Amino acid sequence: RQGCKASATAELIVVAAPAKPIVTDTTYCQYDRPVPALSATGTTLTWYAANGNIYPGTPTPNTDVAGVTKWYVDDRISGPGTSNPVVCVSERATATVTVYPKYNPSLTATDTVICIGNEITFTVNNLGDDKDGIRWSFDGNENINDVNPLRHSFDAIGTYTLSVTPLHKVCPNPTLTRIINVFPYPVINLG
Repeated sequence: RQGCKASATAELIVVAAPAKPIVTDTTYCQYDRPVPALSATGTTLTWYAANGNIYPGTPTPNTDVAGVTKWYVDDRISGPGTSNPVVCVSERATATVTVYPKYNPSLTATDTVICIGNEITFTVNNLGDDKDGIRWSFDGNENINDVNPLRHSFDAIGTYTLSVTPLHKVCPNPTLTRIINVFPYPVINLG
């Protein structure tokens, strides 16, 4: 028997998947402005919201609400061919955006006018979740750190300025002040 022989050749093109995008986690203080859009390495990026739905365009974090939001991104490469190109998709990367609540700390004192040697208690309230320490100073001399509340007495008469700076990782570090007047004990003369 003699059969027919036929041969055919086909060109096989292998398209390598792109690398996983590189993203940087970011932190903000609540109400920060302006906030740039997220960024990642890659050429044809597709962003996804936390629920897995494709996000149109590149997300810009909203800093009005404190909390943690995750975004996902992959990169895509289209293979050759015009009628039915192959699309290779990278592994997804996660971009975590943390927005710390902005607190307005306040300083209270048990008194602002005392006699020499008496003690005052100073307390910083409403420090927030972003706190990273506290720095106290009397008349510009920084000398007490990471104590709250602070109990202090004055050994000399005069007017003193107490300053305290709550330290935060991301949010601003406001300086709060209180003026303290220290008087001598009255002298009683009975005769």
